[in-house]
Amino acid sequence: MEEATSVETDSQHNPTVESPMPSSTDVSFSNQGVKSLLELLVKRGYFHEGIEPPQANCRRGIPVPNEDEAEEEEVLPTPYTMDDNACQVVFLEEDSDDSLTYCCTYPALLSNLRIQLKDGGRVSTNQLVTALRLRDEAPILRLLQEENFDNTTDDNMFQIGSDIVSSEFLDRVSQRVLDSLQGSTKGKKEDEQTVSDDNIGLAMVSDLSNREFHLPMEITLQALKTRLPSGFQLLELGSGIALAEDGFMERYKQKVLDYFGTLQEPVVISDVCHQRSWDVDLVATWVQEACHGTLAGDFHGGSNATSLSIGSMYTPHAHVQALREAIDELFGAQGYMTASRGAALGLSKAKMGDYIKESFPSAVLVSDNLVVSSDAILAPLEAVFQEAIAVLGFVDLQSHLPVDILDQEEDTRKIAEELVISSISKQDETKKNSKTKKKKASASVGVVVLSSSGGLFVSTGMIQHIQKNIVPDLIGKHAKSRAEEIDASGEASTATTDSSKSSSKKKGGRKGKKGSKASQDETNNNSNAETSKDVVPLAEIVKSVGLNQPELLDVDPLMKEAMESNGQLPQLSWEKTDESAEMSGDTAIDRSLNESILCELCRSCLYTDDLISSCQRAIQVELKRLESARMSKASVSRKDAAAKVRNVESAFEEWFVNGCYMLQEQAKFLEYVESWECPNEDDATTRKKLLLDKLRDEHLDGCCADFTSRLTQYCLFKNEIDPSMFQFHSTNITTNTDKDDNKEDGGLPLYCTPVDLANRQYPSTFLQLADSGNKGKVKEPLPKLREELPGSMGVSLARQWVACGGSCYQGGSKVDDAGSEFTRPGDLEKFTEYVQENCLSLCGFPFKKLDKKSEKQLLFARRQHLMRLLEETDDASGVLDLTMMLLFQQVKSVVSLGVSRHRSDLLALLISERKINDQVAELLQKLLTALDGSTTADSALIGAVKGCGLCRDISKHEIEICLG
Repeated sequence: MEEATSVETDSQHNPTVESPMPSSTDVSFSNQGVKSLLELLVKRGYFHEGIEPPQANCRRGIPVPNEDEAEEEEVLPTPYTMDDNACQVVFLEEDSDDSLTYCCTYPALLSNLRIQLKDGGRVSTNQLVTALRLRDEAPILRLLQEENFDNTTDDNMFQIGSDIVSSEFLDRVSQRVLDSLQGSTKGKKEDEQTVSDDNIGLAMVSDLSNREFHLPMEITLQALKTRLPSGFQLLELGSGIALAEDGFMERYKQKVLDYFGTLQEPVVISDVCHQRSWDVDLVATWVQEACHGTLAGDFHGGSNATSLSIGSMYTPHAHVQALREAIDELFGAQGYMTASRGAALGLSKAKMGDYIKESFPSAVLVSDNLVVSSDAILAPLEAVFQEAIAVLGFVDLQSHLPVDILDQEEDTRKIAEELVISSISKQDETKKNSKTKKKKASASVGVVVLSSSGGLFVSTGMIQHIQKNIVPDLIGKHAKSRAEEIDASGEASTATTDSSKSSSKKKGGRKGKKGSKASQDETNNNSNAETSKDVVPLAEIVKSVGLNQPELLDVDPLMKEAMESNGQLPQLSWEKTDESAEMSGDTAIDRSLNESILCELCRSCLYTDDLISSCQRAIQVELKRLESARMSKASVSRKDAAAKVRNVESAFEEWFVNGCYMLQEQAKFLEYVESWECPNEDDATTRKKLLLDKLRDEHLDGCCADFTSRLTQYCLFKNEIDPSMFQFHSTNITTNTDKDDNKEDGGLPLYCTPVDLANRQYPSTFLQLADSGNKGKVKEPLPKLREELPGSMGVSLARQWVACGGSCYQGGSKVDDAGSEFTRPGDLEKFTEYVQENCLSLCGFPFKKLDKKSEKQLLFARRQHLMRLLEETDDASGVLDLTMMLLFQQVKSVVSLGVSRHRSDLLALLISERKINDQVAELLQKLLTALDGSTTADSALIGAVKGCGLCRDISKHEIEICLG
């Protein structure tokens, strides 16, 4: 107790313990003395409430009063805390006497802790507990927690596992690492460095953490960042973060720039860095800077404003130049560029249009997928469109647009409609407005038709020609057959039920929306089915258009083959739906035909509301006619008579057109013979003149006289003059048969029968008066014509007969007093002049001039007819004649005449043509020799000649038999 009093007195004079650590001179305290000391400190206000008051624990040296004394002593209202560093107390390890405990303040403990860390900067907690004579490491840990040291400050310490580390340790190790890196760079001269020394001046932070610092990666990296002097950098490589010296950075930068300098293709910088374990941000910065100086390329910045490397690219100038040359060369050669081809060359779809326009300002961006040249694509296409508009024709787009463009239907339609047709329409509108000085809406110049098999531009004039000259006849025929079908079955036509439907709609009551919609769909489907029955079948229109416009079949080979094979097309659908193939038989050929370009043309241009209404009106008219016919038998006879007149007129008009064409075609053949350059023979010129005179006489006596005979008979019919007073004879030279043209054939007069386009030899025609029984002087027919026909009609016909020659009519040959017979010669020039001037006044039809389109149609039909005849005949003379006729048409596009009479001369003319090779000429000559009786014509020879006539191109035909 005395000790305690003594200590308390000393404490009042000097309450602060001067030596924090126990020594041989330290004062020892009993438990009671310690308690008294603490009470004194509390009374003087050195303790206050803290955040977390400590729990009393005798093992930690915090006194707890005895239970006996606790009852006597007054309990402290608030336990003391350690928030005040000046008064915190640490209880040290007890001495041999358990009743004694040593203590010091926390500042003293901190000072001694720094002394322990001063030499190495790193000590384990076990070593500190022993050196500082602590019971355990709790005071040290509490000290570090209370001080809240930051390992980034200069004066700090912190715990790493079981070690306490100070900033002096971090400074010393960091400096040693930096010195080591800098020394490795200076140790070798620049010229001594090899490829294996690329990493000199570089150390991975992960290696330093394990080998030098023996600290976690995060602490090592933070220590290096805070102590990094100039001349060093931290790099983020593919294998991790590294510490690099400036020498390495220079080599690193040069290596990067050297690599990018060798590139020939664009690269993504991040991809290159990941492949080669480079720092992406640093490399992107270097490349961007070098692109403004030493590096021949362009840097394209990333998409992220905070990071230059994200999405950044490098494009070498060599690639840009190569791309420019490749794009310019390809576009200049083919005149267009598709997105797929541009992408293959490295050109993006978004930049394709602007990129090409830099070199080709006149290029037109059709869409994101296509750029075309105005000069190479649009201008030529516009020229052929204008030509087609002028001649009422069409343009096959496959001949003027590449397949790459035609495969894109949207782009093809945009080129044709928005760029070409629109330009032509504007030009036409400008011309019309300049003439009339009034603004008028531009009319459509044509229609673009596209299908899976090709594309066409069809002029409006051609469409109108088809609608005017082809469709009406088909409507009439279909209306008649459809009306008879309706009349026989008793079903109602769409045309007769339209009005009833409209009236029933007005009278019908209200229905629900769902029921109304369903019934409307069902009604529309039924209406479409009925309407399709009333409209002319698509197959009939396609067939008629193909025969009338044979050049359309050339662009639709599948349809042409179908028409040539059987003549009848399968059922085709006006509505282009998925069911159309099933309706037409569900076969490959039918499906392809239904999607052919000719079918699509008819759907696009002809299947209109006008066509539907015209068919329905025609059916209604025919139904009324049938109903009227049943009402009165008398009307039937009158109707039949009128129908006969209409039939005769229609049949004669059909013959008249082809008759005019044949006159001009044979006249063209005479001009061809006249222009023939004869071989250098003595009698060649004389033979040519004789041949030309004979052919001209046969033309007058045959084709011209037949034309005049038909025209005369039709005039007698139109003027209701009895034709029996005249006799019209035609003698077939090849069969030696005589025929009276006054008789009727199949209900129509013979003068209305169609022209035989495959005629090997026109029959000779002769006009005379019928035998009246008068034995006196025989009257001539020409004066009779002048008498019977009104006006100048008889005079015109008589002059035409005279121009044909005296051998064609009675009275054309005269016998003089000496008994010599004189036949009046014909005049082809006067005949041509007469028919061109007088046809309109004689029969009501103007003479039809032969144009290119009509000639193509005529020659196409003639060739089909000749080929059928040649296939069916095995007669040697017939095979030779038909083959010569086909070859003349194929080689010179002429209609030959007189081949049966003048085989030898005409064959010499034919084989003189360049397209007839020596083998074909020898083959034809051999068959001609056999016909003359010199040799025998076997079946092999006849078949070989027939093959020449049936081939499509005689210049490429190969002879399959030996001519020796």
